[in-house]
Amino acid sequence: MSNAIKKQIMASSQSDFELTGEAAGEQVFRFSEAFLGFEGHFPGRPVLPAIVQLLIAQCVAEAVEKKSMQLLAVPKAKFLSVLGPDQEIVVRCRKIASKQNQRFDISLHSGDVMAASIVMEGGFGNDRE
Repeated sequence: MSNAIKKQIMASSQSDFELTGEAAGEQVFRFSEAFLGFEGHFPGRPVLPAIVQLLIAQCVAEAVEKKSMQLLAVPKAKFLSVLGPDQEIVVRCRKIASKQNQRFDISLHSGDVMAASIVMEGGFGNDRE
């Protein structure tokens, strides 16, 4: 994951990661129009790209495990609503049972609307700093 965009994602956090259950938690983000992820996507009408939404989901999965994650697979990703600048985005993540890699069910919400639903698998390395 690009360190520059990861740093900007974490700098856009409006709250610390909060555990909401065993191997589950949530974090709130708000991205200004100056956020690197909006660059060129799209001029005059910034939209948070799907790849950035996946990176946000990965950051929250890493917070659940307290370790850096190597993304291995995204078996499911549905992007249901457009996310733009200055929207409060609540990211909910829970670890789900898997026979092989660590698997996470992650959703992004803006207000009462689910904007994305993602299942991702990853391998974990060292502790997060």
